[in-house]
Amino acid sequence: MSIISSRRTGSPFTSAFSFLTVMAVVPALLVLIGLSGFHSITMAVFLYHGYCLINIVLSGRQIGKQGFPSLLEFLVAGACGVILSLLSVGLWRLTGDLIADPDICRIRIEALGLPIDKWPMFAAYFLLVNPVIEELYWRGCVQERAKFYGIHQDAVIAIPFSIWHVVPILVVCGPTAAILGVLGVYCVGIGLTSLYRTSKAL
Repeated sequence: MSIISSRRTGSPFTSAFSFLTVMAVVPALLVLIGLSGFHSITMAVFLYHGYCLINIVLSGRQIGKQGFPSLLEFLVAGACGVILSLLSVGLWRLTGDLIADPDICRIRIEALGLPIDKWPMFAAYFLLVNPVIEELYWRGCVQERAKFYGIHQDAVIAIPFSIWHVVPILVVCGPTAAILGVLGVYCVGIGLTSLYRTSKAL
């Protein structure tokens, strides 16, 4: 079975490749502009989330149209998130400075306009708001639109979701963390893509 089949005229591979490239490059570019151009994590998040929200509105995707998880699904997803976070922190502690130096990361984050006393508020935003915006965009918009280009494989759809994460991880934590981070995000992306495809719920 072909990975990519298209309902459009012209080369199906070219259309699908162009779609995936745009979906990966635009968010990465906006985050890069925020981090390198404005030297601001806040601006990077604003540009990225603004882009996602514009696409959500233009695609006609609204929160009310998306399926919401049952209580059990919500609890399982929450538990998976906690376990993944604990594994990430544990891996970081086991490897010491091999992945990234925590002090250098802290200095870089503060240099990007996010002092340590603001971290709890920023973390709360990422726990409560970011998941909703990202899932509406990456699953509700990108994954649904990918079907139009004949892209149905979870492993392919997860590529743009993982690639844009290279930019913030690279800027804050360096190249080793960026490589490992994007591989980890790619695996998570496959899981989220598969979950959405089977459940049709955020």
